[in-house]
Amino acid sequence: MPPVKPIDEIQKRYSQASGMVDRYISGVETTAKSWKTEALKADAAWKQGTAQAAAAGLFAKGINRTSNEDWKSAAMTKGGERYSGGVTAGVPKYISRVSPYLSIISGIVLPARGPRGAGQNYERVKAIGEKLHAARVARG
Repeated sequence: MPPVKPIDEIQKRYSQASGMVDRYISGVETTAKSWKTEALKADAAWKQGTAQAAAAGLFAKGINRTSNEDWKSAAMTKGGERYSGGVTAGVPKYISRVSPYLSIISGIVLPARGPRGAGQNYERVKAIGEKLHAARVARG
């Protein structure tokens, strides 16, 4: 049988997570494995597992295990504490990834605007959508 740690040992370890930040960072810094290489090796298994989970309705089952009150409590306690730091840390990547699309949008010559509710106004949206879609497809 595979060894299993006692639940009280697991609880103790996770309860001390705030003091383990340095250990976590060290583990990331010193790993010899490439996250990307290892993740790509799992692509076929991910697809198979996702298809199996979808066929079994596991998404809905997982959601139904948690009440709205539990979700709200976790979002307010954990999410509230992490929101600012997460958003701030993500700004450089967000800017680098959204900038090409903002450049595309700013370079589109839109058809003339019509009166409110006119069909030609939807052509303006279509022009933006087509350019953004083409960029996404080209990106791969």
